[in-house]
This record gives sequence, C-alpha cells and structure tokens, in this order.
Amino acid sequence: GNVKCVQYVLSVIMNDEGLVVKEVKTQKHLKGQKRNVFLDIYAIGSDGTEYDIEIQRKDEEASPERAFYNLAMLKTNMLDKKRPYSELRKAVVIFITEHDVIGDKKPLYTAEFLVKETGKPLGVDALILYVNNEIKDPKTKLGRLMHDFSCADPDKMYSKLLAARTKHFKNTEKGRSIMST
Repeated sequence: GNVKCVQYVLSVIMNDEGLVVKEVKTQKHLKGQKRNVFLDIYAIGSDGTEYDIEIQRKDEEASPERAFYNLAMLKTNMLDKKRPYSELRKAVVIFITEHDVIGDKKPLYTAEFLVKETGKPLGVDALILYVNNEIKDPKTKLGRLMHDFSCADPDKMYSKLLAARTKHFKNTEKGRSIMST
C-alpha cells in the first residue's frame, strides 16, 4: 500500500516520469455478477487512470483471458448506474511475469484496442501490459526495476526507494509481521 513505491513502479513501466499516484490498495475486491476478482495492487493516478498490477510467478495465471477479464472488471466498476459511458476513465492492467509468457523476448508487451482495417486506436482508453521479468538489462530503467523485483538483498538494488521498503519488510518486526499475514 505504499503510494511512493507504486508510483515509482508505474512511472518506470509506463515510461512517464510525471505520473502521480493518489491512491493505492492491495488485494482490492471487485465484485462481478458471476466471478469476483482480487487485484494484487490497485492504484488510481491523479488523472483518474485506474491501474491493476498483478505479480505472476505461474505462467498459466498470466493468460490474456485473465488480463482481459481484469480489464473488463476495472471498466465495469468505474461507473455508477445511469452515468454516461463517456465518463469511463482509462484502465491499465499490468502483469509482471516471472517468465516471458508472450515468448518474443521483449521486456515489455503493450496490447491496446485497434481498428484492424486502419491500425488506429479505437479510443476506449484501455491497455494491457506484460512486463517480462526475465530481461534485467541494467542499461534501462525497466531492466533495473526487474532486477530489483528479483533481488533478495536490498543493498544490491538499484532503487533506493524500493531497497528501503524491502529492508523494512525484512528487518523490522512490523515488516515481518505484515509479510507473514
């Protein structure tokens, strides 16, 4: 639930240093008619964009169908009854995966809704991103972030912010208590 850490992670993944996060919740529950979703990390940007960040160690948990379902649940839960569809905000689902589940050896995969015949965006303001944790290129911000995600030693992390947060969880009674619940 640390706003600064989530803002840092999102700014790197979205390649937007001006990105501002105003709210973060972990394990946010979205209720569906037939199936509910628990989002690992739910964040709202200052521009109203809603983010779902999922950390996936198992490839089968990172299917495009699941990413699309989470995106649909984000969009579905944005509007109160009788509100116009024009009030739907941007939604971004990010799957940070341990392995390259897409399989093309890219550090980042971006999926958006495009009109097939023109190649132009449909304009629904929705993205699905897959971040490949196998690529830890120290020359890129994203590669350094993926290194930090896999690094057990806070002293070897690139990000001082993430290192400090990791030290809190590993080296304080309160942090260890949170991690074990």
